[in-house]
Amino acid sequence: MYCVGKTTALLHRMFAESLAHSEYSSPPSDGCITSSCNQLMVTASPILCSAISRSYAKMCSTHSASIHNPPLAQERSLQGECNQTPPTNFVQCSTSDFPLIVTFSKFLTMLDNSLRVSFFSTKRASAVDEDNNAEETYRFSNTNCRREVDYDRFVNHYFPHFDGDAGYDVDQVYIEIMSFIKGSLQALHSARGYLSLSQYLDLSESRNSTLTREQREVVYHVFFEKYEKIKNTFYRDYDMLDVVFFVYTSLTTSPYPGILMTSVYIDEVQDLTPAQLSLFQFVCPNLKGFVFAGDTAQTVSTMLCNVIVNLEI
Repeated sequence: MYCVGKTTALLHRMFAESLAHSEYSSPPSDGCITSSCNQLMVTASPILCSAISRSYAKMCSTHSASIHNPPLAQERSLQGECNQTPPTNFVQCSTSDFPLIVTFSKFLTMLDNSLRVSFFSTKRASAVDEDNNAEETYRFSNTNCRREVDYDRFVNHYFPHFDGDAGYDVDQVYIEIMSFIKGSLQALHSARGYLSLSQYLDLSESRNSTLTREQREVVYHVFFEKYEKIKNTFYRDYDMLDVVFFVYTSLTTSPYPGILMTSVYIDEVQDLTPAQLSLFQFVCPNLKGFVFAGDTAQTVSTMLCNVIVNLEI
């Protein structure tokens, strides 16, 4: 897989920044770029991460070879950079780990692992139904392991419980839940991590709204009375926005303990919600250090809507 278009533009800008930064430092004897420029690139998939890492390593190799590095040393350097495994959290990161090229899921996991109490290590209270019948709830659970609700799991394991004959559109419901009810900045700043019914209904007044107030009432009923209850009591799953809200809330009450980034490059930004994008402010205090690349005409995460135009970090 090759890096093309906007991804290549991000890659070249990242390399140029690192090269410019290194020029202010004393060059090492072997001519390799060594810089304390802590760059983070977040992209769509592990495959793309590998492709970008290989391309960056080749750029480093070509630059070093143009100076005077021996070919064998270059080969080893290239292999080492391509096989580098990202650290598990940002607390243990060192300058040798950069540039750090990861997916958003990996970034979120690393950020969560940097917390004193993480989302995944927290012993959550056993989910119970409204009658506190924990035994019955457990009996209907398919597994003790919590699973992430992505689009495929939503369609195959949740939507069949939503009384599909009532006219719900699975794509529309998924978009509204993940992009607006739980993925908006207003939801992120709320006490529970999602919009109230009145807040969600008010969105129908926006000129960009594609749903009427009555349609939103139906969607919110599906979200609150079905999706959240099934997720929390039937399957005991979680979705990515649950983790985002937990991490965001934790970092607004306790200082971020990890290493800081000098710049953040985000590829395929159209696939991230404003709530997800808000997390980057904690790892990079330099507001001029953000570079976004995306295309609203394409999405990598299935049916995930984007409302970046309203982003205010």
